[in-house]
Amino acid sequence: MAIDLANDIRSWVNPRNKRFWAVFALLAYTLFGFFGVPPLLKQLLPGLVRDNIPAATSVGEIRFNPWTLRLQANDFELTDDDGVKAFGFDEAVVNLQVRSLVEFALVFREVTLRNPEINVVRYEFADTNVGRLIEGMPETPEVETEEEDSGLLRVVIDDLNIENAAVALADEMPDTDFNTRLEPIDIN
Repeated sequence: MAIDLANDIRSWVNPRNKRFWAVFALLAYTLFGFFGVPPLLKQLLPGLVRDNIPAATSVGEIRFNPWTLRLQANDFELTDDDGVKAFGFDEAVVNLQVRSLVEFALVFREVTLRNPEINVVRYEFADTNVGRLIEGMPETPEVETEEEDSGLLRVVIDDLNIENAAVALADEMPDTDFNTRLEPIDIN
């Protein structure tokens, strides 16, 4: 009995066996998903944002479950070059579904934003912090194609929740100083 058990274990850990590589791939996927993806995203996110808009980002904690394809990010802030917080949230949860492969669309079971905040500051007549962010975005070159455009990738969100959102408006024009805050905004 002990000899059979030892042979069975040796067959599982033998690199010439397909079972070994299946277990190895499963273990590598799990370890990279849980422990590799969060620090990788945390490291790449500021550079990706900086390449596309003139803003700095910070994120507190990122969690990813490779088996449920659930991504959770906490304490996110987007600040413009003047140091003004333009956007932020306490928690974002995005749960991508495997059925996306079958439906040829991005299918999300859940998209949740908790305590998102948008701050709009008007400096002059047609000058806002959001406008400056949009103006700072790189222009996408127009590409002429002879093929017919198949359209955009479809996005399906089964459950969208925005909880306790706030929009802060500040008008800093010389004669019309104005501040207001619209809250709470809940979308389910």
